[in-house]
Amino acid sequence: MAKKIKDNDYLYITAYLRAKENGLLNRDRVERMLNAKTANDAAKVLEECGYGDLSDVTVSKLNESIDKKRADVMKDLSSSVPDAGVLDVFRVKYDYHNAKTLIKSEAMGTDPEPLLSDAGRYGTDELTAAYFRDDLSGFSDTFKSSVAEAKETLARTGDPQIADFILDKAYFNEFISLAEGTGSKFLAGYGRLMIDSFNLCAAARCAR
Repeated sequence: MAKKIKDNDYLYITAYLRAKENGLLNRDRVERMLNAKTANDAAKVLEECGYGDLSDVTVSKLNESIDKKRADVMKDLSSSVPDAGVLDVFRVKYDYHNAKTLIKSEAMGTDPEPLLSDAGRYGTDELTAAYFRDDLSGFSDTFKSSVAEAKETLARTGDPQIADFILDKAYFNEFISLAEGTGSKFLAGYGRLMIDSFNLCAAARCAR
């Protein structure tokens, strides 16, 4: 029988995250980055958050730095969070981002590596190798079937937006399944709210 997770089991991780809050990219800092005139100005905001020296950084290097920090945070939390399933709820979207990247890069004949994220459940090296072997047997059924459908649809229609819709639908199905699997009413409600928001956006895009 799986061990029942109690609220007290999160005392350490809660205190740990509280201590790190001052270094987070909050709304104010994100807006400062978005309004920055140059990549160097945006990088200065990240330096305030403990990203190290980012002088003379390019936009590409800036994106790499943010993605590396995100992946490091996920790795750090995975060793501390009592229930890894809670973390998977937030990691799954990066798996589907990587799937979109691999499918579109293959179709366009470009290198996917610079756009892949290590913040997902699946390592990028493992996923890339499995994708190009056409063998995703080691991945979730939802992920595996949606990647195959999106790849076939893009090849048949040449429309990347349709392929994106297929992967987005699979992502939200897996997201809500993972959220409900944690037993957290908050995460389950959060997942349903995200799905409602996505459906409204999709309807607006179709209406245009």
